[in-house]
Amino acid sequence: MSYYKGSCDCRIEGKVVSGVFRSDDERKNPDTLECDRATLIVNRLDEFFARKRFRPNGTPDPNADEPKCERIDSSTARLFPARPSRGIDNSIR
Repeated sequence: MSYYKGSCDCRIEGKVVSGVFRSDDERKNPDTLECDRATLIVNRLDEFFARKRFRPNGTPDPNADEPKCERIDSSTARLFPARPSRGIDNSIR
């Protein structure tokens, strides 16, 4: 199985203000972090902005926000909690 978003190399910086993450980015499409129950969603709106990066004729729109990932159109990722493997030692020393 290939991890196709692994090459996005995202680095998100910002602050949590009143329980909400605020990105230091000053882009049209700033980085976001959201919780949906146990799932962390990174850059939820990037799927929406990715569709607007090209004009209907297929040429890039110079007024659109630049992509966050070089390999794919959208950097949106949904991260799910997972149990550690039995072979991993998670003890604190």
